[in-house]
Amino acid sequence: MAMAVLLVPSGDDGLSLGPETLRQLAGLGVTDFAVLRDEQVVGLVLQGWAFDPEQSTATLQRLVTKPEDMRTLLPLSQASVSPVLDRS
Repeated sequence: MAMAVLLVPSGDDGLSLGPETLRQLAGLGVTDFAVLRDEQVVGLVLQGWAFDPEQSTATLQRLVTKPEDMRTLLPLSQASVSPVLDRS
């Protein structure tokens, strides 16, 4: 599953996830999202099996916020963690 994290300043009024934005995100292949926040930054985590974050970055910037205020993080690595079996 592809993933991207969009970071915008906390006080940015441009962050919008209304029905039209969600419809367009779905059109990009996004099936799941999470919104994270601290005092300085709002993070939007986007995921989807058909989502291509590298090809969609410019569109995401226009959809979600003012492009000059946003940073986009793309995964370098992704792995699953399994419990360790003790065979002693």
